Amino acid sequence: MSVTLRVVGNFYFRDDIEFKENMTVADVLNYARDNTGSGDADLFNFDLGKLTIGADAGKPSVTAFVARYPNGVTSRTSGVEYPEGEYYVAEDLNLRPAYTVWQYYVFNAPLQSGGAYEPQKPRLNSFVDAPVQDGGMVVWRLVSVLANKNPVPATRRQALLGPENMGMV
Repeated sequence: MSVTLRVVGNFYFRDDIEFKENMTVADVLNYARDNTGSGDADLFNFDLGKLTIGADAGKPSVTAFVARYPNGVTSRTSGVEYPEGEYYVAEDLNLRPAYTVWQYYVFNAPLQSGGAYEPQKPRLNSFVDAPVQDGGMVVWRLVSVLANKNPVPATRRQALLGPENMGMV
């Protein structure tokens, strides 16, 4: 079988990554980078930083992904067509009141009903240690995380909070 890799945000999708025993998420990324020529992208790469806190401090951390599409790409979720070129998406730990970080999910082989994937639990490992099963899927998403309070804009306060909360900020 094979492993599937999807990077949400730059439309990268590949479902033919050769599975190897004891494969990790890092192995999946390295395979995709080193074996282009399948799918819409003719280039796939990623940047690494180092984790500075937690049990995995000092281990690599993905900070950006890039894919290049010489003939454009069509979003698998919306069907929207995008022009040829490079699609670079990076996390930013300096934005306020929110910052963006890469988050990954590892799914085991599809469930019997409907082709849905079962998430691997628990997801406690660095991506360099996280195992991937034959037939599994790895999905990366850039998520925004609030670093401080973020009041509702004045133009949306009444609709979202109701008239009784119009003065609170």
